[in-house]
Amino acid sequence: MGEIEGFSAIGTTSGGVNWSHARPDYVYGVDRETMLDAYESIVHAVALPVSGDLEDGYGISPHDVGDTIHSTAPSASASDQVAAN
Repeated sequence: MGEIEGFSAIGTTSGGVNWSHARPDYVYGVDRETMLDAYESIVHAVALPVSGDLEDGYGISPHDVGDTIHSTAPSASASDQVAAN
């Protein structure tokens, strides 16, 4: 639909993925692999760039967040905002 309407990109929401799995939003409603699988499905279904809402990177340490970002590389689908706690 976004492509037909002329949008230049698609933004995802972790809430949509969590709710589609009958989970509450945030606090890792679904695990990282489930979230990334959902975004990868979207990436393969459209020709537009897709940004992924990765919660807070699925980790507290820079290493964990880096692993999450690195895991998106095959589909080049995700970006994230990491809030300082």
